[in-house]
Amino acid sequence: MLDGLKVGLLFPINTGKAPGLEAMLELLEGEPLATPTHANYDSQKRAPYDRTSVLQQRASFRISGFSLWRTKAPKYPDAYLGARDNAYNHIVLKYAGGLPDAKVESLFATWTRLAEATKTEFGFLHCLIKNGRSEAYNYGAGVNLKHLSRCGLESLYARTWLGPELTEVIGQKRLLGLPNSRSTSWGGVELDLTPEPWKADFDTLFTRQKALVKTFSSWGVIGDYSDFSEPLPGPSWTPRSWGL
Repeated sequence: MLDGLKVGLLFPINTGKAPGLEAMLELLEGEPLATPTHANYDSQKRAPYDRTSVLQQRASFRISGFSLWRTKAPKYPDAYLGARDNAYNHIVLKYAGGLPDAKVESLFATWTRLAEATKTEFGFLHCLIKNGRSEAYNYGAGVNLKHLSRCGLESLYARTWLGPELTEVIGQKRLLGLPNSRSTSWGGVELDLTPEPWKADFDTLFTRQKALVKTFSSWGVIGDYSDFSEPLPGPSWTPRSWGL
């Protein structure tokens, strides 16, 4: 069993305005394994999830996003939905550990549908594993989207989505030449570390991750995050205009 599953999607939906926010909430409600049970603009005040209440909060307060919680299995005790008045926004969350392989596979399917529905520009599913050797493997799971926009990728994940813009920047032919890669319906590329990453053991995932990071580094699209307070862009990276 995994120690958790980290999910992140950066998508071209303005959730800072009511139509975009409502559309995103409807998408979450349409996925039984992703629907929140609680939500609030104040992370310290958990309230039962109600779409109308969330929309009213967005209209009444100057806020940048919402905290979300899911208290029934599979649980996510840590989630955030951005709601800035930007062309791009994001959702990041972490499912609690103890998930059997079958449930993780279902979550992969759930978030793959959501990535497609939101036409995700960058996204990931990361199988969190904690052991004496996993620090480097889990590096990048706390991806900072502003840093990504300015400096480039930090890592590759059990499943990574690169949208149309990033696919064009990196090169579709390059990406589709990698094992376990496929085109998406919205013009990007989906890339897995292994054919069924929810079944792979730590050594297999880590070995494949290191190989992919090396390849992407040779393409110049991995940033230098050795000083996380002042990361440097990859040699071939051009800052993206995502308004983050």
